Amino acid sequence: MEEPINDNQLFDAPIILKNLCTDCEISQTHIARITGVSRPAINVMLNHGCIPKKPVDFQKIVEDEIGNNSAAIEWLRERNLAVADIWMLNEDETKPPTVFDDAALRFAADWWKSIIYVPLLLLMTIQVQHLAVCLKVDKGESYAEQS
Repeated sequence: MEEPINDNQLFDAPIILKNLCTDCEISQTHIARITGVSRPAINVMLNHGCIPKKPVDFQKIVEDEIGNNSAAIEWLRERNLAVADIWMLNEDETKPPTVFDDAALRFAADWWKSIIYVPLLLLMTIQVQHLAVCLKVDKGESYAEQS
C-alpha cells in the first residue's frame, strides 16, 4: 500500500475511501454536506487523492463519520484496515503524481479562449463589414460603387 497522499498532487488511482463509500452506500453528497466542501471537490478527492485544504479538520470530520458508521467499520475490519487508512491510494498501479501547475492551467484556459474567441472575432468583423455595406446602400449608394 502507498504512503498517505499529498494534498497538492493528483494521482491516477482512487483512495480507499472511494470503495468504502461505494460499498457502504455513503454518498459524495453526504460527505460534502458534513464537511462543507463542494461535491465536485469530494469527487476529485475520492478519484485522485487531492484532499481539500479547508476546512482544516476535513480529514478528522470524515474519519469521525466513518468511525460512527457500523457498516464502514465492518468493511475496514474485513480488509484489516484502520480508519486512518482510508486516505491511502487504493491501487498499486498508481502512476506518478501530477502536480497542479497554475501556469499549465492558465495555458490550457488561454488555448480554449483562442479556439473560441478567434473565430468569434472573425465572425464579428465580417458582420460589421456587412453592416457598413448595408448602411451605405441605405444612403443611396449602389453596391457596385462600394466594390
